[in-house]
Order: sequence, then C-alpha cells, then structure tokens
Amino acid sequence: MITEQNKDFEQFKFLQEYDKESVLKYIGALHLYKANSSFASRLSRLTIQTLLNCRGDKPVNDSFGAQIVDNYTFEMSEDPQEFLFVDTVHSTRKTYRVFPGIFSNLQDNLTRYFSIAFNNKIEEESLKYSLFFLHVSECIAEQIGYNNHEIGEPLADSLFCPSTKEVKGIEPVYIYDYQNIINIAKLYDISEEEFKDLLYSHDDELLKTFDEDMLGYSLVETNPLYKLSNGQILVIQPSALLSAAHYYAIKEVETSRMGH
Repeated sequence: MITEQNKDFEQFKFLQEYDKESVLKYIGALHLYKANSSFASRLSRLTIQTLLNCRGDKPVNDSFGAQIVDNYTFEMSEDPQEFLFVDTVHSTRKTYRVFPGIFSNLQDNLTRYFSIAFNNKIEEESLKYSLFFLHVSECIAEQIGYNNHEIGEPLADSLFCPSTKEVKGIEPVYIYDYQNIINIAKLYDISEEEFKDLLYSHDDELLKTFDEDMLGYSLVETNPLYKLSNGQILVIQPSALLSAAHYYAIKEVETSRMGH
C-alpha cells in the first residue's frame, strides 16, 4: 500500500547516487537567493534529506536543479513565506543581519535575550557562541549586499536553480577556509577546541526522528557548520546560524538565572 509517508520518502531516492558534499554546497547556495525565499521549508527539508540519503560519488551538474524540481513534488508542510528574507538582531554591541527562513520571531526573541542579559548584568561575552554565529550571518549578508530588511520573492511559484558555475562563484560567501573561521571564533574568545564542538556531527537516528516529528531543533539548526573533506567549513543553511545563536543564548541566560 502506498501511503503519503512512503510517497514522501520515495521522492528523495534520486539523491542516493550523488556525492553528499557536492549536494550540500549546491543547496547551501539555494538558501541564499532571494528568489527562493518562499521555499525555505522545502530547502530545509532537502538539506536534511541530503544528509540522510546522499551516499554516492556523482557530483552535482547543471541538470541537478531540474531533478530537484521533478522529484521533490510533494511536501506535507506548506511553503508560503510569512517572514522577511533578511531581518535583524540587535545587541548592545551592534546590529546583525540574519536569515529567518522558517523560524518565527527568533530574531525578535534573540534581541530580547540580549536585553535581558544587559539588564541582569550578564556579560555579553558569556553569549560568545551566539555572537559568533551572528557574526558569520552578518558576514554572509554583507558579502552578498543584502540590506537590513529584505522581503525576498514571496510570490515566486517555482524554485530557482542556478548553474553550477554560478554557484561556484558564490561559494566563498558561505564556505570558509578553516583558519579564517577560526580567526573569527577567536574574536569571541572561542578556542579551537570549543569551535570543534560547534561543528555539525551526524547522527542518522536523531536526524530521522526530527524529520518525522519536526519537534525542537534539528542537528543542522544547532550546529550549522559542516567540515568538508578538504578542511573548509560550509555554512549548511544561513537560517540555522540564527537558530544556533538563539539556542545558545537560551542556554546561557537560563544557566545564569539558575546561578542567581
């Protein structure tokens, strides 16, 4: 019997012959295009399915975008854009541009957490992981040239899939040389060992459970930095920088409150 769930998972089988890193880099770029702002949910799901399904060695080519569109035709969750494509988080230090993606009000909540920290005399440096993720998000938005508030393309009716040549051209925006991102981490007194703990670590069962239940944060959404085989660091999806910043801020503020 073909159920909706079976139909749902069958549509990702095309990923199995592809090289995981090649696909992650391509989809990572798709997240950054304003033209895809109304497909945030779909792209987030596709990222998770890439991590679960890609087991081959075939690199992405210019027909890959068409394969996504032809195969990924059914989604149980809806895709309509409800939020800005680029928004801001305010701290006492500065304003950061972020990519809300599928997340509702995380940017506003995070601004409130910074205010709570300030009013409770919690040193902003204790929120170093959040500040680090926000810094990376700001760097990405700055390099692309996005304003503090970008609407995106909420009425787009099809996923925009650029050529692999175009994607290659923007990879430096969201793929960092290891030492470069370590240097950013050190600006926030994050040691190399602490940085390694922030990297994505795959767990098939946890990711499958999240994909089925959609409860809490996924591994991507708390640890959005993926170490590639060449040592470079890939930002898996830009909205996950916001969710990771929010995740670590909650942990720190709650820990500080308990301490008081």
